[in-house]
Amino acid sequence: MSQSRIKVLLPAPKRNQRFECLLWAFGVIAAAFIAFVTLSQWPPHESYIYGHGTLLETRIVPISSVQGNYGGRIIFQTEARVRYTQGGSPKEEWVPASEWTSDRDLLQVRLISHHSSCLVYWLPNSPNHPKCQLE
Repeated sequence: MSQSRIKVLLPAPKRNQRFECLLWAFGVIAAAFIAFVTLSQWPPHESYIYGHGTLLETRIVPISSVQGNYGGRIIFQTEARVRYTQGGSPKEEWVPASEWTSDRDLLQVRLISHHSSCLVYWLPNSPNHPKCQLE
């Protein structure tokens, strides 16, 4: 009553070399495209004009409010009053100093350390809209 367990080795399936070549070429082209797109956008702030500014004061301002089905929230941003030089002329104005967030406490924590200067930057074709990065 014993059953024999004979194993028959099947030949390996034939490989389709044309399909493998096309798959490999597609992978190389896709990797080259991803690398090109990534490297064409690096560094991200290459086109900005930079200048150092003196930080006079900071404030947290509401930017907008968002209403949802279960309530709303307020979006905040830090602004800094900065004195800097743009095109040889001194300027003093309020400029955005952070990204938008709905967490006001997060912005307050970032402002705890006493900043005295900031890096002011703007696009060459839009000098009327500078931004500030606190240092």
